[in-house]
Amino acid sequence: MQQSAEGKPSVMHEQSGGLSMAAGSWWSRFAISRGAIGSALLLTAFGATIVGGLYTFVGPNSAQAAYLSMMLLLSPVRALPVRWRIGAAVWAVAIALLGFSLGIAAPELLPICLLLVCLVQGFFRLGSVASMTRSPVNLLVFAGLSHTEVATWHVFVGAVVGAGFLLLFSFFLPGGSSAPLAPAPLRARLSSGVMLASGALLILWISSAIDYPYVSWVLLSYCMILAVDTGHVVERARSRILGTVAGAIAATLITLAPQPVPIIAAVIAVVLCVAYARSGNYAMFVTFLTPAVLLTTSSEKPAYIVGIGRIEAVLAAAIIALAVTFITHQLAHTRLFQRSTDAPFTPQQIEGTR
Repeated sequence: MQQSAEGKPSVMHEQSGGLSMAAGSWWSRFAISRGAIGSALLLTAFGATIVGGLYTFVGPNSAQAAYLSMMLLLSPVRALPVRWRIGAAVWAVAIALLGFSLGIAAPELLPICLLLVCLVQGFFRLGSVASMTRSPVNLLVFAGLSHTEVATWHVFVGAVVGAGFLLLFSFFLPGGSSAPLAPAPLRARLSSGVMLASGALLILWISSAIDYPYVSWVLLSYCMILAVDTGHVVERARSRILGTVAGAIAATLITLAPQPVPIIAAVIAVVLCVAYARSGNYAMFVTFLTPAVLLTTSSEKPAYIVGIGRIEAVLAAAIIALAVTFITHQLAHTRLFQRSTDAPFTPQQIEGTR
């Protein structure tokens, strides 16, 4: 440490050192390995080729089915062991067919199936983290596809190709940044599924009542916020909100630039979004996810209106997630208190009261 003439540590040096450490900590949020960027580039390039090929030779809805299945598996192929990855790929195809069939034959059963899907997704929990997040979202989106002139085999082919591609590609990619985790206890997985289902049903009911157009965005944000344990939900909600606001502002400003700037920016955002997702950096993942979504969303509305809709959806999801987490915590605390009061006194406790 640098010293002054009196032999005491220099205050200026301490302050500059503190600023340097703070700056280093701030910049570390953006840190990402070359391997993560390289794998993201490969995944994005091959994925775009697959989706583009389906769009050209089968149809746009088959391409969308492939894209949705890939997005569902993006987290599982990073975190799950091989057997679980295969199960997740089969699950992704099943969700596509279930959602599409419900929309055609029995839309009134959608809430019941949404409940069951949430419960099953809870069983894909490793440690304190959910390895799969968007099963309920895919169910709703595929149910919406049934209102268009889409053949069932288009959905099936798209889902199989998308899930199969990402499953195969995962064997050639290095694992994520975190160490493999053991499955969570059965009670924890069931509790996770119940929490997810309660909020998902509430989101579906409110959105149907007010005819809200961005129900899938609310549900996706809700699932992502509850992907962590209850002790980190507040931090996850904060990261989701701040990242969405920053990404929406950036996307709105980018749309003001002439082409091909928005297209180039969208490609960069997609690559960085995938790279940060594979690195486990959630805050940066969300920051680049929002412009990736907004810049690739076709809408008749102005970009800033769509951006505001995205922010509204995330805020609504955060409020519901925090409310569900609080209620669950209170119920658990009450149950624990009742157990402690109902438990019989031990001989040592009786002796201590004399």
